[in-house]
Amino acid sequence: MNQGNPLRYAYDPDWAPFEWKNEQGIHTGIIADLFSLLRQRTNLKLEPVNTETWSESVELVRRGKADMFSAITVTEERKLYLDFTTRNIYTYPAVLVTHFEDRTVYLDLEKDATRKTIAIVEDSGLGQYIQQSHPTLNFLYVTSTKAGFNAVLNGRADLFAINTITAKYYIEQDHQYDIKIATKLNYFYQLKIAIHKDNAPVILPIIDKALSTITDSEQNTIFEKWTTVEKYAKTDWKLIAEISGIFLIIIIFLTWHNVRLKKVVKKKTRKLRNLVNIDPLTGAYNRRKLIKDFSQEVRRAGRHNREMALVYIDLNNFKTVNDTHGHKFGDSVLKLVSSEIIASLRAEERFYRIGGDEFCILIPEVSDREELLAAKKRLKSFLLNIKTSDGQSIYMSYSAGIAVYPDAGDTLDALMAAADRKMYQDKKTCES
Repeated sequence: MNQGNPLRYAYDPDWAPFEWKNEQGIHTGIIADLFSLLRQRTNLKLEPVNTETWSESVELVRRGKADMFSAITVTEERKLYLDFTTRNIYTYPAVLVTHFEDRTVYLDLEKDATRKTIAIVEDSGLGQYIQQSHPTLNFLYVTSTKAGFNAVLNGRADLFAINTITAKYYIEQDHQYDIKIATKLNYFYQLKIAIHKDNAPVILPIIDKALSTITDSEQNTIFEKWTTVEKYAKTDWKLIAEISGIFLIIIIFLTWHNVRLKKVVKKKTRKLRNLVNIDPLTGAYNRRKLIKDFSQEVRRAGRHNREMALVYIDLNNFKTVNDTHGHKFGDSVLKLVSSEIIASLRAEERFYRIGGDEFCILIPEVSDREELLAAKKRLKSFLLNIKTSDGQSIYMSYSAGIAVYPDAGDTLDALMAAADRKMYQDKKTCES
């Protein structure tokens, strides 16, 4: 291919914040900004090809009607007609999202999702992976990311497979608080630029060289531009109505039975607060409470010019224990581990269960890094010896990663991602 000729690339028209086609029909998002840098650092004329669906984009490149993909994961089928850049442009884990009212704990997907329907974007790498990994489960093909979220909201699907960044962006940007992350999958989006084999020998070295000049700082700036979402307060009219009803009851019954009514109201208020903020299995705070607390602590940290820390915790070998001894025993392990961690916390530290066997600890104020290291050592100081019903000894430990605000990130998502990465480093150290 002549380097002076336009190089036409296909992209996903509905994959915010990574990329999408905006209302003016323009390629927009993280990948679009990255391609602007590539245009500046090469002699290539990179031109987007607009489509309506991801499947249409895939078909254009497969048939040679477009020269390359802006961002795509590697699969064996794609290797037949594509060559990929050496460097990943972005790497993030995949998750399943579900409706907020779904109370299922997805510890073992084969068992817990047996009667569920999972929405997957047609021709997506994640869709291919989860189908191959779990061929007995039920799947619903959707044409776009938005269609996948809508399928969960309207009940056509129970779960939707998507990456963590898009899931959190969708929830925050569109205020879709009826969607929550159900479980993390053993799949990472390792996004690469891919070029049709007909043009790869000429173009791929140029793209690889240009990518090597893009610094982590430049990539992070682009990423933060599109993932930092302005928060707006959402009025929960249903909750307001419930609270108003409670106050009306208080006004009526105070006239007759003041002492008795105070006891009833206190009990109902505690129950309502627990339903909203407490994980019913472990007694830890839930993800909703973490979002609220983090927002409050950010404001305090700004006023007092101080740091705070987030600890990300994942139990070691919990899936094996759960599969071997059953979910009932697994639940008892989660309760025991939670009680041990809660007992080890200081008064100002708060403990949250964010899903499955994953937990977080919020440390509101960190005076120095030595204190932070001491906190991690204190939290890692136990190894539980748990007896099964048949008398076996099960040793449970966990891996933890700590990230400090604002150095590691100034949003909850960024801080959790940084702590998650450190947790996996800790887990690898434990396994080696």
